[in-house]
Amino acid sequence: MVAQKQINNSLNEIILRRCSFLANEAKYQPKRDQAITYTMRTISNYISFGRDVSSITAKKENLRVSETAFSKIKDLDIKTWAKETINEHPLPLKVSWEWLKKNSSTITAQNVFDHFLKNPMVTITKEE
Repeated sequence: MVAQKQINNSLNEIILRRCSFLANEAKYQPKRDQAITYTMRTISNYISFGRDVSSITAKKENLRVSETAFSKIKDLDIKTWAKETINEHPLPLKVSWEWLKKNSSTITAQNVFDHFLKNPMVTITKEE
């Protein structure tokens, strides 16, 4: 696997716009739709990898890999390993959305960013 860049812990313009979008959507949007879900995933990617990446790239570069997923990579080629693993958030996006909605009256873009920074993506096996 390729070594991952350090977690991006600075709120740059791209991430700021997306975090602001989520904060505003939490105030006015009753349900999480695809735009919200993709924005949440994109923020997670920027924090984890410094850019938006595909699922396979995230798997190749992610240093946060479960022990079970890591042990399988020794015996499998990357394509097979990628099919048997998923990128997951320790706090599911559904729960993150509920947190956003609950705090929508006071939430800021920085709060949104900090929330995702505390819950970085991890690669696990599908069985996990």
